[in-house]
Amino acid sequence: MVQLRGISGYLAGRYRLARYFVGRLVSGVATLLVVSVLVFAAMHLVPGSFADVVLPFDATPAQRALLTHQYGLDRPLPVQYFDWLRHMAVGNFGKSLTANARVSAVLAR
Repeated sequence: MVQLRGISGYLAGRYRLARYFVGRLVSGVATLLVVSVLVFAAMHLVPGSFADVVLPFDATPAQRALLTHQYGLDRPLPVQYFDWLRHMAVGNFGKSLTANARVSAVLAR
């Protein structure tokens, strides 16, 4: 036997469904933020520096300081994180060091 719930039952069901989807969306965004903080922190806990990887072994301290400043690595970590997060949100993944091109262009190939 089919019961008709009426308009109030219909709206209550739609409300529960909307709440479920919003809850899942908020949960997903929170998970992505936590993972991004963990990955960002892990990258800064690894021994060595970005300059050690990019510059030749005989690079001068001035060259290391210039590279560190160009990439903003001399700024506080929270500032670096929020700049990185802002760039990720708009699809600016930076420049590939191996392909010497924008990462988004490399991914589009």
